Amino acid sequence: MYKFENLTLELSDAKGTLCNNGKLVFKGFGYTAIQEYIRASGNNPEAKKPFLTQLKMREKCRFKKIDDDKAHQRQLNRTK
Repeated sequence: MYKFENLTLELSDAKGTLCNNGKLVFKGFGYTAIQEYIRASGNNPEAKKPFLTQLKMREKCRFKKIDDDKAHQRQLNRTK
């Protein structure tokens, strides 16, 4: 369980539950719950700190996909 001010985030398997002042705000995919927790904290570095590894891995994958798409597009443009 993670707590930041009035926010509580519980992660179990691939599911996450986010509560604000004891009221359910989000329940679903764990990574999305982490993003909502960080967003609800006002993007506070202390709330983000426990999840830096997960966030970096996701960004790394996303940027690789963007780079691959750009390379593919360049290759298509050359063959025209």
